[in-house]
Amino acid sequence: MKKGMGLIIMMLFLLLALNISTTSIPYGKIYFVDDDFTPDPSNYKFNDIQAAIDAAGAGDIVYIFPGSYVKNLFINKPLTIIAESGVYVDGDAAKYAIDIQAPNVTVIGLNVHDGIDACIYTDKENITIENCTIYGSNNGIFVNASKNDIVNVTVYNTFCGIRIEGGNNSIYNCEVHDSDWGVIVNNSTSCNISGSEFYSIENKSIWVNYSTSIYISNSTFRDSFCGIKISFSNNSTINSCNFSNNMVAVELKYSSMNEIINSNIAN
Repeated sequence: MKKGMGLIIMMLFLLLALNISTTSIPYGKIYFVDDDFTPDPSNYKFNDIQAAIDAAGAGDIVYIFPGSYVKNLFINKPLTIIAESGVYVDGDAAKYAIDIQAPNVTVIGLNVHDGIDACIYTDKENITIENCTIYGSNNGIFVNASKNDIVNVTVYNTFCGIRIEGGNNSIYNCEVHDSDWGVIVNNSTSCNISGSEFYSIENKSIWVNYSTSIYISNSTFRDSFCGIKISFSNNSTINSCNFSNNMVAVELKYSSMNEIINSNIAN
């Protein structure tokens, strides 16, 4: 096992207990992945992420050391995937670089790129995507389900940074930039976007469409064509947001019972 592994494990649980507020502490076996390993499954050592996922059981942890891993991934059981800084998952032009096919999955710390339709896709509930960097895809993250959290994620160089279709989904402290669209919330209800930053977006930084009760707060929109567009939607709130150097700050279309409060708009 790698030198210092015991210390890393101890630090891992300390970090999860103290710093990752949206993620429950993992409780299963730990499967280690390093692209320099000689595979040794009996000692939980793999050089391929998918092989570790396949070997793990529900509730287990896959811990990934720095390296470049060129292969799309299928997560088909409840797992916690934790990556050290410097882990890159190359989807190799697959439809999805990471396809989350089971509920109760947590993904922490990955750099993910080059999925054609999406870098990360899920249609399951209770998914947490945290501290990841996403780039080079049609959709950075596509959540087609309810009760999911996207936290401290950076997305850039996509057609759409984050696409949401479902209820009770949350985006916290994220950064989306240099994309055609920032966040699209479509056919959704009771979703929350908070503490996030959007800039250099060619079209809409956030587009709320055919949705209800979407709450957008404490976020910054700058240097883009349009900050927020709300269309065919109702009962949504923009609270304590800042808009600067956008062609359009907020656009409302065929919508009702929406409010803008405590927000600043400047050229």
